[in-house]
Amino acid sequence: MYGLGLGYGLGLGYGLGLGYWLEYGLGLGRLVIGYGLGLALGYRLGLGLGYGLGFGFGLGLGYGLWLRLRLVLSLGL
Repeated sequence: MYGLGLGYGLGLGYGLGLGYWLEYGLGLGRLVIGYGLGLALGYRLGLGLGYGLGFGFGLGLGYGLWLRLRLVLSLGL
């Protein structure tokens, strides 16, 4: 459970940063690669599959939050 929480927190922060990074035309494929790397890294580091799943989920959620934030800022709300 600790690994899942840790992975989720890191993934969320990384996803927000990644959302900004993807704005410069680097494509959605990088997000999929990042998810896979998060799974592999979490498992490889011995923190277990929970870390990898948490990282992947947090990454996706962070990127989604970035898109929502960008929309709100573009509308000037």
